[in-house]
Amino acid sequence: MTSSSIARLALGTAQFGLPYGVSNTGGQVPDAHVKAILQAAQKAGVDMLDTAAAYGDAESIVARAAADLERPFLIVSKAPPGASIDVVLAAVRRSAELAGKKGLDTILIHHPKDLAGHAGDHLWRALQDLANEGVARRIGLSTSFEDHPRQLAARFSPSVIQLPVSLFDQRLVRDGTLAELAARGIEIHARSIFLQGLLFATAQQLSAPIQHIAPGLEARRKWIVARGATLVAAATAYVLAQPEIRRVVVGVTGLPELNEALAAAAASPPDLPWADIAIDDPTVLNPSRWQAS
Repeated sequence: MTSSSIARLALGTAQFGLPYGVSNTGGQVPDAHVKAILQAAQKAGVDMLDTAAAYGDAESIVARAAADLERPFLIVSKAPPGASIDVVLAAVRRSAELAGKKGLDTILIHHPKDLAGHAGDHLWRALQDLANEGVARRIGLSTSFEDHPRQLAARFSPSVIQLPVSLFDQRLVRDGTLAELAARGIEIHARSIFLQGLLFATAQQLSAPIQHIAPGLEARRKWIVARGATLVAAATAYVLAQPEIRRVVVGVTGLPELNEALAAAAASPPDLPWADIAIDDPTVLNPSRWQAS
């Protein structure tokens, strides 16, 4: 891969506003570190940030940290889930203000269940009206495997769809969803490429519903390392190897993690049989099921 692969990266910001990720032991990233991360990412060629109204104060923190940067980032944000249309529209306008002079590149529906029924049609049209006003350049969806993204794409014709794709969760690659969405002209963004930190999590960090995968995780990690690859390099290479994916969202908690992600994107991909690393357990692949009921 080359520096053009770095240009496909989008920097995730959930960790800037929340103590996000199952393997995150450092908590929320301090504001001063956020500014250093943004500066280093921009210098390396990253030009997009992925954020959301639901990521705590991430949008405000990013706005302050990016204020003195040489050029603005493209900002992808997500509407607050489970809210009325008026609340959503006000939040999107606020997100656009925080994004700076260029406004939002893309606004995504954060939870597709908000698009159910006639209320969903009204919400989608309202967001289209905002796009027509120039509040956001594009509108799209943040979905999961369980949301049936092909059906959503057929119904709403989004410009962008953000999906979970990873070494462990290869379902949307294998079932042809990515290929179909790309054929529709939809820009695909991959998120959760480390499966919300599960790639690095120890057995002690796993909640009860997914404790059973601990031996399988360790076996996969040892297998990757034994073949001369780092976990970050393998995870990054897999998603970048999918030609349908335009952007790859990577979250970091400090400069060392950012530098590792940048190096992984720029390096030649490791020679690994990707299918052998996939996990087929729907509970493990769905973070919403990780907490005991």
